[in-house]
Amino acid sequence: MRGLRPAIFESISRRRSELLTGEGVVGGRLKEVSHQQSDFERPMQQAKSSSEPATTADPAATLISVPPFDLARYLRERTGVIERQLAISIAESDGPANRLVEAMRYSLMAGGKRLRPILALAACEAVGGQIEPAIGYACALEMIHTYSLVHDDLPCMDDDDLRRGRPTNHKVFGEAIATLAGDGLLTDAFGLFARSAKAAGIPAELVVDTIAAARSSIYWPRASR
Repeated sequence: MRGLRPAIFESISRRRSELLTGEGVVGGRLKEVSHQQSDFERPMQQAKSSSEPATTADPAATLISVPPFDLARYLRERTGVIERQLAISIAESDGPANRLVEAMRYSLMAGGKRLRPILALAACEAVGGQIEPAIGYACALEMIHTYSLVHDDLPCMDDDDLRRGRPTNHKVFGEAIATLAGDGLLTDAFGLFARSAKAAGIPAELVVDTIAAARSSIYWPRASR
């Protein structure tokens, strides 16, 4: 995982450079750009004085200056996108389930690095995709992660008192509500992904495969003995 993160961000930076310099995806394959001299340029260069220093600079690089990839800025911007989407993914409620919804939002909106959803968006961008169709899946990953934290903190598990500098969910809402809050986050995560995938026109077969892959990241069955 540690080695994967820099690779994804390097891919985004490389993709950004390709778009700025005119390279990119053509016919579904990466366009291979060779910087060989043309038949016209070669004799012109040979005619130059041998005392002139040889230059091997990329012609595209001399025309377009690509600024360096600002990782800190990228993380800030994507964190803001994730935070806004999470806030509306589980809307506040005044109905009978308002206490449960409050408990779910208490843990979901408690901050954090949001690296999992950011990596999901980064992977999408690295292959030339737009983040809008992927935002639901990214937020679903964060909801699954938050569910695991709520349940890990329960008295029957780690029995933690603090999470991200605040009292844990069961310390505020009680063990029963905290258990249901984790269950609700996990269930709503798959619902959010399914709805957003449908709105983006993603084929149902791909949605099922992705949900199955997400499920395998939550539970690993023991090998038979």
